[in-house]
Amino acid sequence: MPAATQDTPPVTPSICPACGTVSASFGPGPNGRPNATCRRCHALERHRFLTLIVEIVAPRVLRDGALLDIAPSSTTTPRLRELGGAHYVSVDFDPGADKRVVDLRASITDLPLPDDSVDLMICYHVLEHVPDDAAAMAEIARVLRPGGVAIVQVPHRTGVATDEDPSAGREERIRRFGQADHVRYYGDDFVPRLEKAGLDVHQIQTDMVPAELVELFRLAAYEPVWFVTPAGAPAPATAETIEAGLPAALAVVMRRIAGRVESGSGPAAAGDAEHWRQQYLRLRMRLPVRLMLRAERERRRLLGRARRR
Repeated sequence: MPAATQDTPPVTPSICPACGTVSASFGPGPNGRPNATCRRCHALERHRFLTLIVEIVAPRVLRDGALLDIAPSSTTTPRLRELGGAHYVSVDFDPGADKRVVDLRASITDLPLPDDSVDLMICYHVLEHVPDDAAAMAEIARVLRPGGVAIVQVPHRTGVATDEDPSAGREERIRRFGQADHVRYYGDDFVPRLEKAGLDVHQIQTDMVPAELVELFRLAAYEPVWFVTPAGAPAPATAETIEAGLPAALAVVMRRIAGRVESGSGPAAAGDAEHWRQQYLRLRMRLPVRLMLRAERERRRLLGRARRR
């Protein structure tokens, strides 16, 4: 039997920025997609990308307005609640359908919020469920304050127009739109629809993130997300601001791992602490040096500020 070679590349661990878990691999995703689902918090690629985006964007836009979470995900809600504090509001039209617990039961087509009252809205995989998406987009425009932003994602195909039919039956919806509760599959006219509602749209995608981090966090190779702002408002983030904000976002991820170490007590917790210390070190070793140094400085600054409180 031939000897093992020394040239075998090391296996890159899977790190979930949403919960800080480090593992050899993630579980399968929808339709059996490999290495997609965090085994601890069940975050998919889109949730992991959203986690990084929120850490970069939230400090830039949160003031005294609401952080509005439409149809909240259990994966991202804990961090959004931390960021929004008393201003965090979760909304769903039919929370019982997915066993959600929300602050308000309401439709995105008729939000019980004042004009210009929202700093940050999370609207992830919502609009494809809404029969009257024009009304929903008008509500987004109404409640966002100047300087606020909605982070929006929908199932999307390029090179085609939106395919929609709210009257379609269950089997046809599955065939055409991918799920029984979807009423459309968006195409190239998605952005013009938003613009018609009085919104400016700024597209970002995972290729704005360094390739090392795309691999480390198991992000999709290409995944668009739209930053939606009131017409005429400045873009809250660009490729440059995302790159500049990544160290602070990574510091939060690193602190999630290191925080498990610092909170342990007792013999059992000591073993857990050693486990999470090793995971934290693995993350540091996998980061590009320039990002690791800046992220570590930021993590220590955050930890010092927390201890002074």
